[in-house]
Amino acid sequence: MDPQLFEVYELKATVAQREHELDLLRAELASYKYSEAQITKLVRHLRTHCAEPTPIEPTAMVVAGRPISPADVPIEHGPPPTITWLQVPFDEKDTAKGLGAKWDPEEKKWYVPPHLNLAPFHKWNIGKRIDLTCPFEDKDAAKQLGAKWNPYTGTWYVTSNMDLGLFAKWLASPSRTHEPSTQAASRQRVA
Repeated sequence: MDPQLFEVYELKATVAQREHELDLLRAELASYKYSEAQITKLVRHLRTHCAEPTPIEPTAMVVAGRPISPADVPIEHGPPPTITWLQVPFDEKDTAKGLGAKWDPEEKKWYVPPHLNLAPFHKWNIGKRIDLTCPFEDKDAAKQLGAKWNPYTGTWYVTSNMDLGLFAKWLASPSRTHEPSTQAASRQRVA
């Protein structure tokens, strides 16, 4: 066999080996990047659902059965703080951010961190959704008052932070749910 041909095949084999090693390194790098993304996602999730770390309280030292350190009285901790989700239009995001709202890239929503006063964020506070029993002919009036349309359920709704008195005639109540059957019964008696 020609020595130059042998050298060409040897170089081709070396190149193939290096390409294989490069592919393995790329796969390992991709695995590290995936792990880093998962850890980053977990950290963001924990930051939105947990309060800032509190300093460690000194432990009480007990002498003759009595605590004598500055930590002799146990500190009561309340329920874990929660965040409040906001519905901020894009053109108002800078205002919300200036007030202290934070953006959650995973949820793609703005939120108020725990222990921050919610009063400045009232206009964006989503609140609890309350479905309305709004007939088609009243839809424009409900919309003008601020009701929103839910295309998934096919109903109008308001949120608990709105003035519910404006929507009283469309709010579901036990007496309103029984009205149709009462009217039907009275029609049967007349007939």
